[in-house]
Amino acid sequence: MSASIKLRPGLLDRLRRRFGFPSDEALASIIGVDASTLADLDRGEAPSVRIIALLADVLGLPLSEVACLEPPAGPGLSSSMSMDPQ
Repeated sequence: MSASIKLRPGLLDRLRRRFGFPSDEALASIIGVDASTLADLDRGEAPSVRIIALLADVLGLPLSEVACLEPPAGPGLSSSMSMDPQ
């Protein structure tokens, strides 16, 4: 199994608070996606590379603050392993 790309936990909530988006539709519009796509991301669906790039570009964030790798769970692997270099 390979690692999957996920949005950083709590990213969308932090963006809502930080930038004061009045609704999910407003945040989705700024990012350039449908509100339903934003709802999917809130539920933990993996974002496309396009969405990660849009978030980083539109909000002026480095990719490392937008997404992270989630290692596969399997024999001898912990699903909470960090992929960040120490």
